[in-house]
Amino acid sequence: MAKWNYVTVGREKGKEFEILEGLTEGQQVIVTNNLQLAHDAIGKEN
Repeated sequence: MAKWNYVTVGREKGKEFEILEGLTEGQQVIVTNNLQLAHDAIGKEN
């Protein structure tokens, strides 16, 4: 289940971002096609 989650971003390098706070190790992040995604939406892994 997808959930909106606020994070604190650190350094950026191109398309890579350092996440300082807001995630725990092992959590998956949706980085594309997420603009229409609702909180608690059910998705599938590619």
